[in-house]
Amino acid sequence: MQAWPGRTGGDGGGGRAYRPQVRSILLIAAIAAGAAIGGAARTAAAHTPSGCVVPKVYALTLPASESRLNAAGCSLGAVARERPHARVARVTGQVPAPGAVLPRHARISLLVS
Repeated sequence: MQAWPGRTGGDGGGGRAYRPQVRSILLIAAIAAGAAIGGAARTAAAHTPSGCVVPKVYALTLPASESRLNAAGCSLGAVARERPHARVARVTGQVPAPGAVLPRHARISLLVS
């Protein structure tokens, strides 16, 4: 068995020096990933006037969901109907998910019962 650098083989005592290094590397990677995600979210939020932030339209009627999509800068895309049909058609699914930041007038597909 080949030992990791800075670690003695299998006695348990040498592994203690290695584990804090791994934890610190993972912590740094998590902080960097969080900063990258947060930075992208802040950048996307700054550009929302020229873009489309997908609103949540679950359980709304088709006309209500279309008006909410238009108010958010999005457009209504494909509308698929599922069976059984409800008496009042309501949105049961949407693609992409709510909160996605897209270019202005991006098409949002809906699934309606």
